[in-house]
Amino acid sequence: MKSELRVLVVGAGLAGLALCHALSRRGIAVDLVERDPVPRPGTGILLAGNAMRALDEMGIGREVRRAGRVVSEFRFATAEGDALFEVAVPGAWPDFVSIERKVLRALLVEAIAPIVPRNGCVIERFVPHADGVRIVDGEGRSADYGLVVGADGVHSQVAVDLLGDAPTKPIPGRIGWRFVADCPAGLEHPLYQVGNARTFLLHPLPNGRVYCGAGPVPSHCVPEGADPRIALRTAFQDFGGPVSRVIHGLDSISNPEQSIIPTHYWQIDRARWSKARVVLVGDAAHACVPTLAQGAAMAFEDAQVLSAALARGDSVEHALAEFEEGRRARVREAQSASLQRLQRTVELDDRQLMIRDRVLARVGKEQLERAWANLATSGPWDAGDPAVHPTSG
Repeated sequence: MKSELRVLVVGAGLAGLALCHALSRRGIAVDLVERDPVPRPGTGILLAGNAMRALDEMGIGREVRRAGRVVSEFRFATAEGDALFEVAVPGAWPDFVSIERKVLRALLVEAIAPIVPRNGCVIERFVPHADGVRIVDGEGRSADYGLVVGADGVHSQVAVDLLGDAPTKPIPGRIGWRFVADCPAGLEHPLYQVGNARTFLLHPLPNGRVYCGAGPVPSHCVPEGADPRIALRTAFQDFGGPVSRVIHGLDSISNPEQSIIPTHYWQIDRARWSKARVVLVGDAAHACVPTLAQGAAMAFEDAQVLSAALARGDSVEHALAEFEEGRRARVREAQSASLQRLQRTVELDDRQLMIRDRVLARVGKEQLERAWANLATSGPWDAGDPAVHPTSG
């Protein structure tokens, strides 16, 4: 089947690029389209151990480590900056790496050459037929594909147009922001400062930069429509330590590639990921909140498993059913563990906050290690089926 199959991947984000790489390595013809005329600037990302395992299998793990920053430990502190606990990444685990998204994307684009993303391509019509899907783009050009893959994120056009799903909505009542700034002096390891229903993470990057994730924050804490700098100062006005230094330096962020990007929190669990010759991957199928850094990791795993199923030579429909059936439990595990951590971020009174900090200092390390242990150290190719092993094709 792989020699005859032609695949269209819609969405040139991390999920789409990874899938193009996995398909092309297995000899499957693939085209990649992206509706944005130019790539979005992005900010930073933490690649958890299972994400790095997948990138190693893709053959670009070494380059990612060189371009990013390998994480040896995570530190947690109160809003004031007082230490709560530390988690060292065990030597038996795969590496965790912090990296700028634009750098990671550039490495993936290079890895899929000679495939080139067709930016600024809007699909006006999808017309399913017995052997696949005919697409018509905004310039009136048409083409037929044996499979269309929606890797187009939480606002998936493919999910709405081809699966008939309703547009998705984020988790209400919580907001946040992401940006890259100058790294505060002395910050060598990722730091998570945990306040009252508010969290601020700082991940050091190469070249004296730091990736910042401000949130979740209760939306009522910030004036609606406020400038992001004002919103951040309002939401984190009681934070000390490195967070305070970063926030007071926000006026130096003037380059559009260093803009402050609003964040919403998504938990998408679609009733189905596939239908006939259409399938969703990554956030389009199963977005999860970022508390355990599993968004990109799940997308990279999707790419490996779906490409392996298609390459085995069964019908497309059978491969898609096998992919969805094989991935559901793993994805739900990641979603459940991630959502549980978000749900613990609730507003407390002073006494409750004091108790919370004492409990975190005592059990926070064990809880985080347990949450990450299975997700970060295992993958879809650990079940003993050589057909889904990324190197088997």
